Order: sequence, then structure tokens, then C-alpha cells
Amino acid sequence: MLHERPAEKKAKGEQTLTAEFMWVDGASERITVQPCDGDLPDACLQFPWNVRVHTRPDVAFYPEDQRPKVVRSLNSFPAASTCLFALEVRSSPLGAEVWAAGRYVQTLSRTGNLAGSIL
Repeated sequence: MLHERPAEKKAKGEQTLTAEFMWVDGASERITVQPCDGDLPDACLQFPWNVRVHTRPDVAFYPEDQRPKVVRSLNSFPAASTCLFALEVRSSPLGAEVWAAGRYVQTLSRTGNLAGSIL
């Protein structure tokens, strides 16, 4: 399990985490994760594959009458640009699964075993 430490506060889009995965057959795959805005500012981590992992509430899932309360509680949740999260790669029959903050993100489909990774 790998942990990314928060860097100095930068302008939106300038903080990224890049991970490269190498396979025993010599192939490699690189993914980039960066903070993004959901319905609230600095609310989620954007992964490739059009996948977002929210660090702040996604107000779209709340009834209209509860949304103002959710917005008022914004600062009680970590900003995506400063949060620590676990990035895990788990072996699977289809290749390797990518998990972030305990949530499934995507399967990297490859035959053969994962040889290593670099952050």
C-alpha cells in the first residue's frame, strides 16, 4: 500500500500523482491522478477512465432541501488537493485492480504478473 503525502498548496490542476506499473513481459502503464472540482470545489480525485473518488460530499446525491447543509459542512471534509489516500494494486485473474482510499477504481487488464510500480 502506497501513501501520497500532500504537497505545498498549488493552483488547481498542478498537483498530480503519477504511478507507473510494470509487467513481467516488459509492458508498462502510467496513470495520473489529480484533484478536481465536483459540485463543490476541490472535492474529488480524478483518475483516468473518467473515474472520480470524492473526498468531499457529492451534493448531487442529496435531496435539494439538504444541499445547503452539505455545502456549509464543506470544510469538515478534506480537500482533494491535501488529502492522504491509499493507492493499492491487487492481483486479479484479469490483471491488476487499482483501489484508492479503499474503493475500487479500475482493472488494468494484462496477462502475466505485475513486476513493480513507481510513484
